[in-house]
Amino acid sequence: MDGTGGPGAEDERELRILLQRAVPRLPAPEGRLREVRERVARNRRRRRTAGAAATVTGLALAGTLLPGVLRAGEESTPPAASAPSVTAAPPTRPPATGPSLAPVPDSSSPSAGDEQAQRTRFAHVAGLLLRLPDTWQALDVPEDARYKQPARGFVSTQRFVPYEQSCSGEDRSLCLPVQALRPGGALLTLVAHQGAGLSAKAEDPPVLYPSDSPSPACREVMGTQEFTGLIGGAPAPDSAVIVTLCVAGDAPGTVEGARAMVTGADFGRGPVTDPSDLTASVTTAHPQNAT
Repeated sequence: MDGTGGPGAEDERELRILLQRAVPRLPAPEGRLREVRERVARNRRRRRTAGAAATVTGLALAGTLLPGVLRAGEESTPPAASAPSVTAAPPTRPPATGPSLAPVPDSSSPSAGDEQAQRTRFAHVAGLLLRLPDTWQALDVPEDARYKQPARGFVSTQRFVPYEQSCSGEDRSLCLPVQALRPGGALLTLVAHQGAGLSAKAEDPPVLYPSDSPSPACREVMGTQEFTGLIGGAPAPDSAVIVTLCVAGDAPGTVEGARAMVTGADFGRGPVTDPSDLTASVTTAHPQNAT
């Protein structure tokens, strides 16, 4: 005790210790702890649910409002309630850089007996003559010795894309002047070749035979069917023109038009029209009617 008769500081400390020992710290009831844990878990679930709902709402708003915002500069009508469906465009090969071709009429199913058929000479393919329907177009490509690329002729139902003669890809057979064939479209490739007994293998008239599967070059331009054949009668001995027809989809009229061209092919003389030649400035690949 201190001098006043009251408890001193030491006595107060001892009293607090005594009280702490006399009143034990009881643990929280198990039921209360379980309630606390469940409350915490519920709060967490509510926060997660609220966050997910906010995310979904944001995406839904973006899906419905964004197309309308993008169309605002073109249309004054409000956007549709649901976002428009999107269809992936077919994969295409980027066009090579080179001289541009002027637009020409397209056709997917030309008639084999077209009265406007034209007689066209491929000077770089052994002087081959083909009679083209009016809506088909032709291109005559000279040899490129730098890349060991033979001269080739092309005939197509649709316009040619800008084409680089010196195609520098690893497989230059894939360098075709058509970016992608539309359904019913076709690309005919002509290559003069010389080899022992080759001319004897050519039939008269020439015949196009279906291949088991399209070649990589044909698939590159979205072709689904391919036909091959030989055109005999070339001026050089033991030589013939190898014909490859690539077709996209079911196109019986297009195939018959190509068969008619190949059947009527020859190497004769007479008034003809030359197709575009890549040795000069390429303008249009569609020749005019021969006189």
